[in-house]
Amino acid sequence: MTRIACAMLRLGIFVALCASSGARADDTSQGVMLPALEPTAPGSAVPGVASLSLGDKQGNRVVTLELQLTGTSPALSIHIPPFGWRGEAEPYPDRQFPELRVTLDGAPAHILSQPVVLFDGADITAQVGAARLDPFTITATPPFVDPVSGAEAAFAQLQKLGAITTDQDGNKLAQWSAGQDIKIPLGDAGARRLGLSYTARPGFAVVGTLDASFPLGKYCLTLDGLRHRLAMSARGDVAVETFAIPVGIAAKPPEELRVTLAPWIPAADPYFPGGANMLRAFCGADHQPVITGLEGVSHDAAAGSDGVAHILVIAPVLPAP
Repeated sequence: MTRIACAMLRLGIFVALCASSGARADDTSQGVMLPALEPTAPGSAVPGVASLSLGDKQGNRVVTLELQLTGTSPALSIHIPPFGWRGEAEPYPDRQFPELRVTLDGAPAHILSQPVVLFDGADITAQVGAARLDPFTITATPPFVDPVSGAEAAFAQLQKLGAITTDQDGNKLAQWSAGQDIKIPLGDAGARRLGLSYTARPGFAVVGTLDASFPLGKYCLTLDGLRHRLAMSARGDVAVETFAIPVGIAAKPPEELRVTLAPWIPAADPYFPGGANMLRAFCGADHQPVITGLEGVSHDAAAGSDGVAHILVIAPVLPAP
């Protein structure tokens, strides 16, 4: 295999990375985590029993979380921080999770979503709205915008602010950052069961050296045990995906957690097709590793003290034919 790049990237901690001919267009990413649920009244909603599933017939990275709620709260919220256009090589441009679906007691929830648009430290949400522009135009490559009939004056005001610029070909480009505040009303009686469904955006890399610097503790793995399971020597490239999935409320882990990994679908995954030595792992409730390969597994699990569950997907990289 030809190595085309080496760099250092934080995937929990710094590890040595080398890009390969089989990697994605953007060879490494820290991933994007959906922010944790927050109660609108501090301390009023407490996570009970949670079940987390990763993967289904639609794909290997579909997340389904069901969380029993204890205590009372008028609503829960998710605050997605503002982000801007990150270049054409960015693997996860849609950091606002537009595919997110929410259920309450098994029925679709009515959620309230409010974008927040910033430019040069100023809130320009109202100005972007007046121009009738999509705040998340910044997820397109390039982030072109055009004036809308009847809103030309508001568009011109954004140009004057510098939030819209013009390139050498005359194209107009959005320069702002956009985030989103998502509010989930729980109703007068207070919903007892909350469901979230979305596609995970995991960190990924090709790791050139599997050594003691690799962040194995969050998966309850040891280096020797991992090498043995992967049937590889101390040297040899491995492809890695790291999932960080909030399963609690306000950084508080659930009382109990069940994690289910669906059988891996190689045909649905050209980058990470899996193989005989593929490994997926997470921390069991007894803080011992739960390990599987292409086949699925369901087991009681332990989230971190911050309410985040961590899942590792790793496999040796085969030389290009």
